[in-house]
Amino acid sequence: AIGAARNPAAWIGFLYGANIAGAVTGCLLAGFYLLREYDAATASYVAAAVNAAVAAGAFTLALAVADDRPKSGSEDSSPPEPFAAAVHGAIALSGLCALGAEAIWTRMLGLLLGASVYTLSIIVAVFLAGLGIGSAIGSLLCRNHVQPRRAFAWCQFLLAGAIAWSAYSLTVWLPYWPIDPSLSTNIRFNFQLDLLRALWALLPPTMLWGASFPLALAAAGSTGSKGADPARTVASIYAANTLGAIAGALGASLLLVAWIGSQHTEQVLIALSTMAGVLLLPRRRIVAALAIVTSALCIYSVPPISKLLIAHGRYAASWAGKGEVVYAAEGINASVAVASFPNGALTFHVAGKIQASNVPRDMRLQRMLGHLTTLVAANPRSVLVIGCGAGITAGAVSIDPRVEHETIVEIEPLVPKAAATYFAEPNFEVLANPKVQVRIDDGRHYLSTTKDHFDGITVDPLDPWVKGAASLYTKEFIKVMRQHLNPGGVVTMYVQLFETDSAAVKSAVATFFEVFPNGTIWGNT
Repeated sequence: AIGAARNPAAWIGFLYGANIAGAVTGCLLAGFYLLREYDAATASYVAAAVNAAVAAGAFTLALAVADDRPKSGSEDSSPPEPFAAAVHGAIALSGLCALGAEAIWTRMLGLLLGASVYTLSIIVAVFLAGLGIGSAIGSLLCRNHVQPRRAFAWCQFLLAGAIAWSAYSLTVWLPYWPIDPSLSTNIRFNFQLDLLRALWALLPPTMLWGASFPLALAAAGSTGSKGADPARTVASIYAANTLGAIAGALGASLLLVAWIGSQHTEQVLIALSTMAGVLLLPRRRIVAALAIVTSALCIYSVPPISKLLIAHGRYAASWAGKGEVVYAAEGINASVAVASFPNGALTFHVAGKIQASNVPRDMRLQRMLGHLTTLVAANPRSVLVIGCGAGITAGAVSIDPRVEHETIVEIEPLVPKAAATYFAEPNFEVLANPKVQVRIDDGRHYLSTTKDHFDGITVDPLDPWVKGAASLYTKEFIKVMRQHLNPGGVVTMYVQLFETDSAAVKSAVATFFEVFPNGTIWGNT
């Protein structure tokens, strides 16, 4: 039906927008209802059932609608104009920038809004909504007979400014908006603010990326052979965009952020967007020169990520001016910071949260976890510490003279480096201790693959709602810990009593007691 349409690119753009509208609905439904009320398995079953229904409908529609594509042999097989390659290259760069930016901004908004499944649902929904709105606008432009090549190029030039807008908003504006989440009487009010902040930062660039797809289709169609199958044009443009998106997502999240940081990665994306526009207008040298100059200004305007945001996350505004962030860095898995206060307090931050400090009440808690592990075990010669943090729990383990070997497993390489530099005194220089070995690995993966057994295992994960931490509270993981205990061995686990509710705490405790029915509960009062 679309092949017979007067303007296939416009209709395909609308279909793309409809597909994204469904994606937004699915994202919000899974994040705010299925995962909250049920579990990951139920959400997966629902998705599979919906996919099966869509497949059945597609087969039914295919049988009912005649195939109006050009028959074999009737299609003009003359080679397309050389400009078609430029269109494919530009849409690949557009996809690279879109998913690269999404990876960076998800990390930054994860700090600002809290790295939970709800935050991820909000970010993805806003990103997809912007793509859908932009796709609809791009389709309307195609129907109004604009020059698709020129409009596509201008989208890429405007994206240089839009990326700079998002980078500036996420670093200079949003962390300092006077918002204190703890004042809210209902979590839904926080979600409303989170949605508005995500829209403010992400909507301009996502709309331009969304408009780029139908404009690229129209531009590719205008350069190809007359009578060509529109499905082939869609497939080639979509493939180029998807390959670029894969490269952007992997390159930004696994390489660029750890190598050069979010600021310089955003600057690279601005340059690539400008390059895509120049690629589409090779003969307009004045326009290209002006675009390059404007791009340079946009690159210069991108600020470094806020240290206050790295340290305090969604509570950044309420901590402004109270202390000095003496260390802040972005890692592959998490951002790490250390803050110093006038009263001598030193705090250790991971994922925008204070995870440890040298304040007496925190020191009692952190050392209690380590001491219980070695004092209760029958013969604590070998101890495993999952989660390094400031190293204070690991340090408490290390000073027991019966401990001969201690293994610290930490997923983020920056954590032990910061702990060794800023917390060497309170953690008894544990990271320089010859009987201590540091393994950079995920705690669950390490225990599932190692053949070693231990006399004591202590685990101090992040809050269960923080990305990646929930798996360390599961029955399956606690069973794995038990399997790696020597006879007379002990497991200790920290369960948070803040930023949670009684049902969550009861769930964590009941899960632990299901595997260790003779366990005990200790409190730092």
